[in-house]
Amino acid sequence: GSGYAILAGMVGAGLGVLAALGIAQGMKSIFGQYVPIEPQVTPRSLVVAYCLGVVITFLTVVGSSWKISRLNIVAAVRDIPDVSTPKRKKMTLVWAALLLLGGGLLTLTGQGSGTAFTFMTGMSLLPFGAALILRFFGVPGRPIFTVIGLYILAFWLIPDSLFTRLFGEYDGSFEMFFVSGIFMVIGATILIVNNLDTLLAGVGRLGGLFRGSLPAVRTAIAYPGAAKGRTGMTIAMFSLIVFSLVMIATMNQNFVNLFLGDDANAGWDVRADSRGGNPIANFDAELAAQGVDTSGVTATGVTHNPSGAVSELRVAGAEDQAWKTYPVLGAEDSFLANSKLSFGQRAVGYATDADIVAALSANPDLVVADSFAVPTEGNFGGPEDAFTLTGLTADQKTFEPIKVELVNPSTGATRIVTVIGIIDSKIGSLLGLFANQQTIEAVYGNPAGAQTSYYLALNNPGQAEEMAKKVEAALLTNGVQATSIRDELKESQKQSTGFLYIVEGFMGLGLLVGIAAVGVIAFRSVIERRQQIGVLRALGFRQSLVSLSFMIETAFVVGLGVIAGTSLGIVLARNLFTSDDVGSTSGFMVPWTIIISILVATVLMALLMTWIPSRQAARIAPAEALRYE
Repeated sequence: GSGYAILAGMVGAGLGVLAALGIAQGMKSIFGQYVPIEPQVTPRSLVVAYCLGVVITFLTVVGSSWKISRLNIVAAVRDIPDVSTPKRKKMTLVWAALLLLGGGLLTLTGQGSGTAFTFMTGMSLLPFGAALILRFFGVPGRPIFTVIGLYILAFWLIPDSLFTRLFGEYDGSFEMFFVSGIFMVIGATILIVNNLDTLLAGVGRLGGLFRGSLPAVRTAIAYPGAAKGRTGMTIAMFSLIVFSLVMIATMNQNFVNLFLGDDANAGWDVRADSRGGNPIANFDAELAAQGVDTSGVTATGVTHNPSGAVSELRVAGAEDQAWKTYPVLGAEDSFLANSKLSFGQRAVGYATDADIVAALSANPDLVVADSFAVPTEGNFGGPEDAFTLTGLTADQKTFEPIKVELVNPSTGATRIVTVIGIIDSKIGSLLGLFANQQTIEAVYGNPAGAQTSYYLALNNPGQAEEMAKKVEAALLTNGVQATSIRDELKESQKQSTGFLYIVEGFMGLGLLVGIAAVGVIAFRSVIERRQQIGVLRALGFRQSLVSLSFMIETAFVVGLGVIAGTSLGIVLARNLFTSDDVGSTSGFMVPWTIIISILVATVLMALLMTWIPSRQAARIAPAEALRYE
């Protein structure tokens, strides 16, 4: 085993370098225009990666070697299953005590610190300790571990709102994705392995529909039940990989739909930006004067950005804190009246979205902010110096109005405004702090570097790109640059979706490794069961039935892993997408086309890897197979 690990580590390190180079090139194509990205390989990284791989493999070999060394000698020589004695072992109680103690400490630590990782890990370990105690006193294992598998799945798949009501608030970050996947796969595998006989019986009854293939079905379902350890590990391997792929693909698709939905552009189709302190007084009239047909324009609106980029601001009362950067924009009445604005969070005293819009138009000291101003764990998604509304969390549907201080960078004069609403996250085209235009003029005046944006709503949104080109051509002398808002949103999503595609590709490498492992298992099974194959051939099994038996066995095991991983990935993605942290009100979508393509390709490749050795085995003459030692 160590020899395999040493040699395989060299191959793995080389393939890892190739994977890193590919990922770096993918990242460069996505983010290269913003930051320089170049692949780098150092001797130290190669040595560390190689050693880690060898050590992990060696630990796996140690576990296997320990189990092999405890085989019953007579059973091993006669090639019959080991006979386990019902004698109670004190070591069982030792492991039970360690699991209960470790799980209890992690649970209490998580409760005290409010950390989801330690609390949920502890809660997942406790039932295993209780199960070992029950097994020590003779309780059958199947019902115990079936209940544990159901408990783990229910615990990790419980909706966020119900979890909070039952256990309270806990903070978690990206590590929860990995931990949840591992525990859910463990729970599903335990549930499946402890009920294999029921599942195999169902396959056997299904095989009865095909009388000619019934012998192959019966031999195929016998081995997975006899080698539950190997069957469970194979199911867990495929389940974990497929879970990761399905989870990422589903979340990616839903976030794309969220930010590119019908409400993402707030009712506007074209935006034309003009820099400088001399905005166009009457945008519609100027377009008409330049010969642009505006009959398809149903509404116009105007916003002003005094800095042309970001301004400085901070939460009022935090004089000891540094000024933060964030876009600040002034909205004219035409923009507020014609925008389709919705708010995911509203301040106390504002019952509806219309109340916020009306107050924003009438009161120059009121503002609204986009959802990126709401603090998240580690301020994920924004720079460290970005502005956030401290004291506000994503799960608050109503909040006390928050005072914010704006500053004029030229004069140092400040003005306090009040945030009364958070723009819904599904409106991806409006970014920044939006105030009445009177507020902007009072704080910043009319600086020379200001940017004015003109918004157009069309009766035919499909003509947005064409209209943007006409506007830009007509107002080129004014320095106007126009764009289709829908196209701009799609372009902005290319980076996030491209990054997730890279992650999916990396996960796909794991899937290829899993498929290769199926091939290795199939080759080993053929060698181990060569005499069995000879007996089957001597009894009259055709070559096709022998091959079919191996392929049904593979399809059953891989299929269970694929189904378990797909189901877990979809359910967890739905829970996350509809949780209070995301706060999505749009419908949840499952990218069935992508998922089915992945699953069909996985099963077909696994069957191919099994078919090759099974055909070789089926061609062996019965007499030769029976003489094999």
